[in-house]
Amino acid sequence: MAVYKEAFTKQHFDVVYPSEVDEKSDKEIDGDLLNFTNIMDSVWNGRETDWVVLMCLSPTDGEHCLKPSVYLNLKPYQKVSRIPGLRNILWKKDALCSTMFRARHMHAFHQSPVSPLCWILPSQLDQFIASAQALNSPQHWVMKSVSSGRGQGIKLLKYDDILTLQESSFNTRAVIQEYIPNQLHVGKNLITVMVYVLVTSTSPLRVYLHEEGRAFFRQPQKDGFSKVLEHVWHVAQFRQYLRRTYGVLTEQKASQSIEQAVVSTLLIAEPLLRNAFRQLFQLEDGGYYQCQHCFQLLSMELMLNKTFHAVVMEVNGQPPLSQLPLGGDSRNSNKQSVAKDVVNLIFGTSLVARDVARAIDSVLGANVVNPV
Repeated sequence: MAVYKEAFTKQHFDVVYPSEVDEKSDKEIDGDLLNFTNIMDSVWNGRETDWVVLMCLSPTDGEHCLKPSVYLNLKPYQKVSRIPGLRNILWKKDALCSTMFRARHMHAFHQSPVSPLCWILPSQLDQFIASAQALNSPQHWVMKSVSSGRGQGIKLLKYDDILTLQESSFNTRAVIQEYIPNQLHVGKNLITVMVYVLVTSTSPLRVYLHEEGRAFFRQPQKDGFSKVLEHVWHVAQFRQYLRRTYGVLTEQKASQSIEQAVVSTLLIAEPLLRNAFRQLFQLEDGGYYQCQHCFQLLSMELMLNKTFHAVVMEVNGQPPLSQLPLGGDSRNSNKQSVAKDVVNLIFGTSLVARDVARAIDSVLGANVVNPV
């Protein structure tokens, strides 16, 4: 995308990018597109090695950008913008649901869940109905189509609707999530927060939460909770609203809850990624691939309740960073800042030891680490 091209160009990289083909005349496209396809085929198979970073813009785990066996032979300086296996752990709606369903059995997340209760349909329909009946309360549930996105395909279900699902032999692939009670509203609108998360290492897990992000105002239940596209805040505006309305301590509590939900989600995914690497790269028992060449920018959408506890609703492995037309200047600046910081972090030369020490200090609440 254009924002990445601009960010890399400012760092003096030569960028080979498909949009350069689109800018040419019809007579030139065929030859240039063939040339680009040949280059990517050589990269995918490992024959072309004269590159530094491969930005995979395919909505997949990266298997269309780089052959799995090539990962094992990359040069130390080469980077790929995909973490293999992450799509089937967090990125897809049903994958996130499955991962968080298993996490419910972990003691650390039983009392303070990271994500709403969730079931995959149709395979877990009976389990869901049994759980819904056991609650014996006027609980509501949210059903999302696995194939839909951007707030589409969302339905609010009541108890009678659940019985209809059972009677109709429901066979469409979807997920059902617990309807979060006492949701945080701004005015009359439900609000959700989207944050950018950059994962630069999976072993050890290293994650950066960007200061930029967006807060989306949502339509009411009858309109499927769709986003009010003309009403979007920056995360900074949302935090300012919390400080002004509820006080500084509440704003800090909400921010810490968002950070904790993001980190917990990735900690839950970490051991599953190890298994995914072992299967993908056909490693023997005990073998472990650190994926030192991998990084990935994610966006996570979270919801807060009125006690400012945050839960993760969705994870996107390819956040939309395309430029908006006139009128979207502030959001374009937001996206440019994210892309620039991704490039700077991936190719930064500064050590992270001091930052890690500060983080440990903040967790322990005492100056017990003094880096040299």
